[in-house]
Amino acid sequence: MRIVLVSLIWLLAQASAALADECAYFLLSERDALAAVDVATDTVAATIPLSGQPGTMALHPDGSRLYVASRSARAVTVIDTAARVVVDSTTSRDPRGIAVSPSGERVYVSNGSLDAVSVLDADSLELIDQIPVGDAPRGVAVSRDGSRIYVASAVDDELWVSDTSSGDNLDRIALGDGPSEVSIDASGDRVYVVTENAVWILDSSGAADPIERRIGDSPRSAAPAPDGLHAYVIDGDAFYVLSTPALILDKAIALANPRVIAVTADSLKVYASSGDQLAVLDRLANIVAPPIPLEGIPTAAVVGEIGGDCGPAAIPACAGDCDGDGAVTVDELLLAVNVALGNAEPAACVAADSSLDGQVSVDEILAAVNAALGGCPAS
Repeated sequence: MRIVLVSLIWLLAQASAALADECAYFLLSERDALAAVDVATDTVAATIPLSGQPGTMALHPDGSRLYVASRSARAVTVIDTAARVVVDSTTSRDPRGIAVSPSGERVYVSNGSLDAVSVLDADSLELIDQIPVGDAPRGVAVSRDGSRIYVASAVDDELWVSDTSSGDNLDRIALGDGPSEVSIDASGDRVYVVTENAVWILDSSGAADPIERRIGDSPRSAAPAPDGLHAYVIDGDAFYVLSTPALILDKAIALANPRVIAVTADSLKVYASSGDQLAVLDRLANIVAPPIPLEGIPTAAVVGEIGGDCGPAAIPACAGDCDGDGAVTVDELLLAVNVALGNAEPAACVAADSSLDGQVSVDEILAAVNAALGGCPAS
């Protein structure tokens, strides 16, 4: 009954969802980039340059920020989804999984070599606490009320459940080999965990025993649909549709090198990666649009409403006019140079990046100088 009610709530919520654009984001780890796909047009709206082989990410509940964990860079980076630029970052040792609390106040980062989860302030990225967990933590998810975190321990073959207020361990649930990815359905009742050879479904309250669902031999990803009617699994070279809660197999389609899944808020569209492109599917895995080419193979995906336009970002009206007052000053030129040198984040002067590629080139600096000498174009 609860799943039916959740499904109805999701359907009724779509009227208000039309007020905001929905973006699907895909991390391209080997290319050090993030691709933003406009859900309305099924096109890549922007490719945002990153660094340090970004591996996982989480979206703020209001859609305004993306938090990206990069192992090689030992960092958590924050991206402004409207401006599509990096606005902040902090060091983080061996970040593996990342999640944002439903309130949007906390960011949880699993640190693989520390056997802990770091708790960060979502606004300042200040380290608030470290919660001890199992050996080699990987995926992390937060309960819908924000009171618990669920953390996959790859060496212990367990799911750790910890209290977010006290940091105390509440439960250790034995699973199959090498649990990695963790997700929670929209109702908050079911936790999905991907291991090396199965997908496990757990009652978030702990009232029922875990269910092991073997589909193929090597699952990579699992994603419950927001409406609670289906769950999607990538296993081997196939994409599977399962009806919930019984997890009855409805359909399977072959895909080449599938890695990640993203489901839209209305549950009507599903993106499944296939090599360096995205298959665009309906809820029953029927192809509904041509594949979307990407600039690399995605390693993580998330969908969310950004409260603005998911289409191409507007080109700055005046090169180098950092504060948008219609004039370029010497201080703004110096700031643009510092962005170009990497001494300041691109978000410090978005107007210096006329090409919107996340970097400031020599030509863009010269354009800003010309605007300082000759004035900004009349608006």
